[in-house]
Amino acid sequence: MTDDTIATPGAAIARLDPDALVSLEEERDFLLRSLEDLEREYAAGDVDATDFAALKDDYTARAGAVLRSIAQRRMAKAIVAPARSRGRVFAWIGLVVVIAGLSGVLIARGSGTRGAGDSATGDPIRDTRQLLSDAQQAAAARDYEKSIDLYTEALEIRPGNVEALTYRAWSNVRAGNAAAAATDLEAAIDLDPKYPDARVFRAIVYATAGKFDKAHEQLVVFDTLDAPPLMDQVIDSQRLRERVALGRVESKLLVADPPPFAGVGFTLDDLFLAAQQLDLDGRVADELTLYAQMLAANPKEQRALAYQGWALARAGVAQKQTALLTRAVDQFDKALAAKPGYADALVFRSFTYQYGLSRSADAKADLAAFDALADKPAALATLIETYGLRASIIASLGTK
Repeated sequence: MTDDTIATPGAAIARLDPDALVSLEEERDFLLRSLEDLEREYAAGDVDATDFAALKDDYTARAGAVLRSIAQRRMAKAIVAPARSRGRVFAWIGLVVVIAGLSGVLIARGSGTRGAGDSATGDPIRDTRQLLSDAQQAAAARDYEKSIDLYTEALEIRPGNVEALTYRAWSNVRAGNAAAAATDLEAAIDLDPKYPDARVFRAIVYATAGKFDKAHEQLVVFDTLDAPPLMDQVIDSQRLRERVALGRVESKLLVADPPPFAGVGFTLDDLFLAAQQLDLDGRVADELTLYAQMLAANPKEQRALAYQGWALARAGVAQKQTALLTRAVDQFDKALAAKPGYADALVFRSFTYQYGLSRSADAKADLAAFDALADKPAALATLIETYGLRASIIASLGTK
């Protein structure tokens, strides 16, 4: 660890305030979104080259500082996380590991430079951009009423500003006014059907209201758009696809004598996403039911095999039942037969061998096979290191 500011538990704990992290993430989102708008305005000739260069340098520096702060807080959280026993490792590891963050993401968005309270310039583009920046800062400070007022002021200057409509809607969502949010989002989509942010937020509002089919429709459109990576990260952080899939699937497939899922308009991907959410909700029996339906349709569906095995493995460790652990390994074997080198199955089987069956040599072999893969998912690599799998194997075998 080279960053002295997070080298001690005390300093790390100071960075764990969840509200502060959310505020930083909101500021990050606005900065990246606004820099993209600046690029678009420059391309359209609304901003000259001198202003564009100065503004872009300033916005990029601000975004970089926010990204570093977010990274430090997340690292601090990992530093102070307590050590876990074998059983707790399996209890705490989620079925699907979502690695949040913006490591490697190119800064493509930014915001204005005039501070809050500075006088207007008389330039509607600059004044609108500053109002958007001030509105974002208010939202980051949880002052949603002020944020909404500032977005409204921006819309008085430029009534067709899709960004202002979209993010006024989001402030209304955060303030608990879903009806106003829905109105703004519909207006934003009418003005620019290809604006991805509005599609994502509309899907979130629909999902929160339990209108999962409508949320799904928004995501279908979103998937056809040239959306920035940030919006995919918003979807991931909200677990939006998983929540929507479960909302659509539950009433039709988690029932007695369910019909074939393809016959009611679902895909294997829909069932898998729904199963991921069920795991997060602790509904393991229903999760296994969906995997069984996937395997009934395709007995070699490697995701269903591997993640069914993972659920069984965690249950086996928690209940100290070797039979469940053996069944889990059998599922991992089948997944790897269906897709040799399947990273998820290799890592899950290695965890099961090491923490469940005390077969460290086999765990080492699976970990070596994972290390040899050309494409190693970052989430799985982080999982291995976070939960000490490599170190545990070395300690058990007495070798490096």
